[in-house]
Amino acid sequence: MKQPPKGSGLYLITLQSGEQKYQSKLWSPPLNRIGKKKTWKTKNYNEAAQQHYAFKQIYEANNYDIIETLKPAESTRPNLIVQCAAFYERYLKDDPAIVAKHQAQNRDEKYIKNTVVYIKTFLIALKKAGIKVSHLKIKAVDDAVVGVFYNHLESRYNNGEIGEVTWNRHVTACRNWFNCLIKKFEYDIKNPFSSISYKSVFTDPQFLEMSEMDLFLKTITVENAMGKKGNQQVNYYRPWLKELYLLDMFIGARPKEFFALTWLDVTDNYIVVCNSKKTNNNNLKSDIEYVYIHHQLASLLLKLRAKSEKETDYIIQPRWKDRKTLQSLASKAFIHFFRQTGIDKKITFYNLRHTYINNLYAQIGESALNEKHKKETAIKHYLSKKRKQEAQQGKELFNIDVSAHI
Repeated sequence: MKQPPKGSGLYLITLQSGEQKYQSKLWSPPLNRIGKKKTWKTKNYNEAAQQHYAFKQIYEANNYDIIETLKPAESTRPNLIVQCAAFYERYLKDDPAIVAKHQAQNRDEKYIKNTVVYIKTFLIALKKAGIKVSHLKIKAVDDAVVGVFYNHLESRYNNGEIGEVTWNRHVTACRNWFNCLIKKFEYDIKNPFSSISYKSVFTDPQFLEMSEMDLFLKTITVENAMGKKGNQQVNYYRPWLKELYLLDMFIGARPKEFFALTWLDVTDNYIVVCNSKKTNNNNLKSDIEYVYIHHQLASLLLKLRAKSEKETDYIIQPRWKDRKTLQSLASKAFIHFFRQTGIDKKITFYNLRHTYINNLYAQIGESALNEKHKKETAIKHYLSKKRKQEAQQGKELFNIDVSAHI
C-alpha cells in the first residue's frame, strides 16, 4: 500500500504488523507542519471519522498545543461536549453516516455556518471562564455551566455588542443542538438551555405610502443614475427598474421568491408564490401563497408577457440567468435612487413586501392577515389562502397610476 500523502486529515494506514488502521494527522499552524498524530483502534470508518473530528476540535480549542490524547469511544454515542458539537454540525449537513436520505433537511449553508458560530460562542465562553472544554461531558452541562454562557451573552448585550435578535439566535441554536442530542441518543437529561429566556424583539416594519412610492419611481431617471462605489462611478439606471419595483410591490414576495417567479406560476386569477422562508433548497413547493391578480397587476403582467417567449421564462428579465446578480443589482439601485427622494425612512428593496401588506391591510382590513398568526404579528406575513383573496375582488387596492411610470 502506498504511503499516505503528506498533509493533514484522516488516513487508512498499514502498520508494521500488516494491520490496517485509521490515523489522524493534524496540521499545526504555529509549527507549519504536522503537529499531532493519533492512530485509532477501529476498522470502522464512521467511528474513526467521528473520533478524528472530535480530536481536531480539542486540538484547535487548545491552540494546537494539547498533550492529552482522546481515548477511543466505547460506542458511537458522543459524550464529550466537543464531540457533540462536531456531531451536530455533521447532522446539520445531512451526513449520510448519521442522517437517513429520506430524513435529510437540505439546510441552507448560511444557516449551518451561523449555527456553528453560535455554538462555538458557547464553547469559547466556557473556555474563557476557565472550564476545560476538552474534558467536559454532555451530562456535566448543568445550570451552572449554562449560567456562564448566559453571563457572557448578557455582558455583550449590555455593551451593545449584540441585540435582541442575535441573543435569541444564540439561545435557539444551543436549544436545538441539545434537543437533537437528547432525541438522537436518548440522553436522560433535560435541555439545560430551556431555562434561558428569549429577549423581546420590537419590530416596526417600514413601508412606503403610495405618494412616497410615486415619488420614488419618479426619481428613477437617467439624470439621477450616477453614483459612487469607492472612487468608482457607477451607473445604476436600467430601463426596467420601475416595472420591477412595481411588480414586487404588487406581489409582496421576498426577493428570493420574487426573482424565481416564472409564467408557470401565473394560474387563473392568482400568482403562486413559494414561501422561501419555510422551504429548503431542494423543495421550493412545500409551502405556497396565492396573490390575487387585480387589474393594475394584470396590466403590468401583460406588458411583461410581451417580452417573454416561453411559459418557463422568468417574469422579470427572462433572459437574465444569474438571478442572484440581478437581485443584487436591483437592491443596490433601489438604495441609490431612494436616497434621492429625501424621504426620512430606512427603506430598502426588501421593504416593498411591507408596503404590500400594509397597503392591503389598509384597504381590506383583517382579511389581509394570515389566520395562522396572532393579529399583532400577522401584518408581517402574506395572504396564503385562496378564499382570503376573494375579499379583494372589485377593490381599488393600489392608488397609483401605473401608466405614468411604464
